[in-house]
Amino acid sequence: LANDRVASCIKENDLGTTFGGGMLAMAAVLATIEAIERDGMIENARRVESRLREAIAEIQSVVAIKGRGCLIGIEFMEECRPVLGHLLEKRIITGTSSDPKVLRLLPPLCTLPEQVDLFADAINPKGVISGE
Repeated sequence: LANDRVASCIKENDLGTTFGGGMLAMAAVLATIEAIERDGMIENARRVESRLREAIAEIQSVVAIKGRGCLIGIEFMEECRPVLGHLLEKRIITGTSSDPKVLRLLPPLCTLPEQVDLFADAINPKGVISGE
């Protein structure tokens, strides 16, 4: 997918893919879309976002919560590396960002409420986040 400006710059052989458009790849895409719709994953992503925002908003060192659905960036007053390390110790994998103060979350669309609560409890322990 590309807008007209980008599409006008693409010439033959600029892009390629091994499996793009193949029958197996298209069947996988269709099955994925069907699962997202059948299991209500878009609405679940909205619930996950809401629950995350509510839990994170209570952390004093959080400056901003960015993003939508299951793609969230948590901006802290200071570098988030100690938080990232603590979460890894708890076996919770999060992402980094080009901004050292931003912790990136990308949970699956099928995340359960109790998993959000587990994350919320792990991200806000005493002594891990400075200023609290």
